[in-house]
Amino acid sequence: MTGSDAAEALRRLLAEERAALLSGDLAALAGLIAAKEAALESLSASGVPSDTAALERLRDQAAQNQTLLDAALRGVRSVQERLEMARSGGPPLASYDARGRATTLPTGQSSVLRRA
Repeated sequence: MTGSDAAEALRRLLAEERAALLSGDLAALAGLIAAKEAALESLSASGVPSDTAALERLRDQAAQNQTLLDAALRGVRSVQERLEMARSGGPPLASYDARGRATTLPTGQSSVLRRA
């Protein structure tokens, strides 16, 4: 495989990765890892393509994907935190009693039974 072919293969993989990130298909990202590694090895083994502009485009494409990947990771972490908060009942509620004293109301599982 020539350097240009390897660069084109990597460009296609980065485009697939971008599409998966934009559509939220995180499962597809796992399958692209090995293919990207193989394409990078081919690019390295075949030598640097003479078209430095193509390499710059690849670098820019990879940087854009990294930005999307970082945003996706922040989103997943945010969802994890929200789910944990929902499971634990959320933070305690601060309120006042009938005499005006500050008190903390516990949160957690409600004792109300709901039936469908």
